[in-house]
Amino acid sequence: MRSKWETGVDIATLAWLILLLISAFTDSAAITACLAVIAVFFVIELALAFRRRESFWQFLKSKWIDILLLIPFVRVLRVGRLARLAKLHKLIRIARLEAVLEWFDFLSKGAERIRRLKGGA
Repeated sequence: MRSKWETGVDIATLAWLILLLISAFTDSAAITACLAVIAVFFVIELALAFRRRESFWQFLKSKWIDILLLIPFVRVLRVGRLARLAKLHKLIRIARLEAVLEWFDFLSKGAERIRRLKGGA
């Protein structure tokens, strides 16, 4: 008899395949998010399977196909991380530029005040 966990993995696998096929024809953030959640489920399943095995080689021998199937997902995560880093870098550059502009504004107002004080004296 199959455990509830194995049934859950089978359902997740079926959902993964269906969503993967749908994502081939559409570009939806919701589908990508669902695929990410399912992939995290698969990573947890692999971690639990690794803990159940007596040796690393036994784990690799029995779960090599599962590991191969997760490689594209890990690549997608890396691209998403790089995109976030690029966006963060851009925000930091904008913040620095604003700080420099504020500093120049402060200096120009200070110079204007000094001129007014000298002119009034």
